[in-house]
Amino acid sequence: MSLKAVTQIPGDTGLSELIRTHRRRLNYGDVMLEQSRKHGDIVRLPVPGVPKILLSHPDDVQDVLAAKAQYFGLFAQNLLKALFPWGLVATEGQIHDENRALMLMAMRKMQSRINVNDSLARCRQIVSAFRDGQIIDLYQVARDLTYATAVGFLFPPAVRAEILSGLHHEEFLQVISRTNCYFLGLPRPLKLISLLTTILPILKVKKLQHRMRSQLQKIVDEFRPDFEQAPFRDVLSLLVDGSEIGGSMNVAFLVDNIIALLLAGYETTANTLAWALWEASRQPTLQDSIAGEGQQLADNPDEGPIWMNRALWTDAALRESERLYPSVWNLARQTLSEYQIRGYLLPKGTPVYVSQWVTHRDPRWFPDPESFIASRWIEDRHRSATPPTCGGASAQRPTFSFFPFGGGKRFCIGRNVFDLEASILLASFLSELKLTPVSKVKVRPRFLVTMQPDSPMLVRVQRH
Repeated sequence: MSLKAVTQIPGDTGLSELIRTHRRRLNYGDVMLEQSRKHGDIVRLPVPGVPKILLSHPDDVQDVLAAKAQYFGLFAQNLLKALFPWGLVATEGQIHDENRALMLMAMRKMQSRINVNDSLARCRQIVSAFRDGQIIDLYQVARDLTYATAVGFLFPPAVRAEILSGLHHEEFLQVISRTNCYFLGLPRPLKLISLLTTILPILKVKKLQHRMRSQLQKIVDEFRPDFEQAPFRDVLSLLVDGSEIGGSMNVAFLVDNIIALLLAGYETTANTLAWALWEASRQPTLQDSIAGEGQQLADNPDEGPIWMNRALWTDAALRESERLYPSVWNLARQTLSEYQIRGYLLPKGTPVYVSQWVTHRDPRWFPDPESFIASRWIEDRHRSATPPTCGGASAQRPTFSFFPFGGGKRFCIGRNVFDLEASILLASFLSELKLTPVSKVKVRPRFLVTMQPDSPMLVRVQRH
């Protein structure tokens, strides 16, 4: 059977649809979802330039990210390469693999050394400032919590104050707020035209990037791990020393990866935590169940990992938050050679997207996909002797129907650390405060580099 050309893949790609999509560029995830539901598991997206293909079926997602990942390279990484040229998020090949091995070992070491009491103390410090009846923005609170947690996880006590005062993470987020995968997928001439309208913010961020890298470089050059404190309880000490992870990391790689971990780690965790709190505020029974689990943790903080296996509703709420509002909502690759899929031949260099936002909302795998139903993950546990994996496999769903942390060799190295820290913060927060929605407040996602709320997530707090 002869293969069809890439231009024969179904999709609304006429001029009117291209204009309509450009106007909806900050809602690009919804465009993808609509196209997938209209045309099926393989779609040609309405973006100018070479055909860009969306694959939605879990089997195809698995091929792109894991089973046949050798046939795909990174695509549209311009922004990340500019910000973190030596970071794992922007490198490929041997450089990526060697540095990933060191980072992965450091993260595994840290997973077993997380101090639950530290996380509880940070949460209580922020919560203690709230008055009964006060209206708060959950997104801003979640960012404050996760940023302080990320700094405590990555850096030793001796330099944390300097990091907190000197690294202006909010300005980096302003860059993220100016772009998304639609923008990054535009042909170069159109992209340059778009950049003209943001030249001053870009210059400001490049200056910030240089200052941030110089500051962290100075800290790394002057920092020497305190061997009396071994085993080390922060990532920087592990990477500088190297004795516990099989070797030390080159300083340039270390700086870029520490910055990337700090910014990406805290932002993605904050998004997931904020959406979980937002949805729990609308489900009093779910909120009470999580609060009860949080109280058990507060009474026995030394049993954090054991508690996590028992905190079913806390875990379920985070899983459902990752499903319905995946912080990383789209992954972009491009074919390294001609590639056959579903009766079509993709030329070398064809951009291919797999979208968590789209696949996670497929009713074949998740009944009533638009609703926040934490109990679906409790039911999965009851059907299986082990919890669902990050790939989402269960008795009811195929592998990679759920992939909030990606997959294959580029799978998120901080996933297990994220699980523990996010669980601690969610449960301890709700064990301290009762949340009530503020009337007439509607929040929708904005599809930037990460998924963020389009307006403040306002709730009223009351102490238990």
